Amino acid sequence: MADFNDTHKAEQGKYFGEGIHKVTILGVEGGTNENGKEYIEFIVGGTDGEEGSARMWFTSDKAISYTFNSIRNIFVHNATKGKEEAAKELVNKVANSEELVALCNKALIGKEAWYTVEQSDYTYTNQAGELKHGYNRNITGYEPKPKQSGIQAVDETFGGGIVITEDEDIPVDL
Repeated sequence: MADFNDTHKAEQGKYFGEGIHKVTILGVEGGTNENGKEYIEFIVGGTDGEEGSARMWFTSDKAISYTFNSIRNIFVHNATKGKEEAAKELVNKVANSEELVALCNKALIGKEAWYTVEQSDYTYTNQAGELKHGYNRNITGYEPKPKQSGIQAVDETFGGGIVITEDEDIPVDL
């Protein structure tokens, strides 16, 4: 027989489903994973009590550039109108990841960002032996456009002309 305590009975948080969500930044933490790879993690909340987090990495020059520029965009988005350049310069003065985490904690708590949850190609097996999909979770300073399916992208690329579905024959005189 299992006994239940208050921790077991505490309500679990709500989590963000797939899609793009406008969020509030609740916290920022820096750290390293079990492989010694450095990251910055944003803890975010939604208007209906949802909770989530997004890690950005400092593992390569490309990753550092992406992370730094994404965070600078969050600062610019939250800057007072006319102060966007000052926000950029403030972030540009940061010399390392430790300073960046400190600046984010000082200036971005309670500020707005966009949080994207997308199913990835990555799969894993959980403790029950079930095959599960992983999810990519990202944070940005500006609302990203939703990804399109291949057919939508082709349709828009070619001016909204003929869209062929699997059930249609392809006319020979295109």
